[in-house]
Amino acid sequence: MARHPDEDELVALALGTLSGGQDELLRHLSLCTSCRSVYDGLSGAVDSVLPAAPALAAPAGFDARVLERLDVHRPARRRALRPALLRHDGGHGRAQPRR
Repeated sequence: MARHPDEDELVALALGTLSGGQDELLRHLSLCTSCRSVYDGLSGAVDSVLPAAPALAAPAGFDARVLERLDVHRPARRRALRPALLRHDGGHGRAQPRR
């Protein structure tokens, strides 16, 4: 491997989802202690989180339905109040500093 792998490649390797280049990446990890250290950290995190993942995939459209139900109507943003040091200049729509 002529370059260091990026974090996405290392995560894919830890998850077992790397598409191609696995032998080359493993060879690199056996020689590069820096990359191996990063991989070990990622792999440990995956190993601790993966058991919490559901064993079955959610049904089609599940994500969209959940996100739709979570959609909270947010109040319209209020306009920021003008600082007390500014005053209106007589209907022309421009603020002038108070003197």
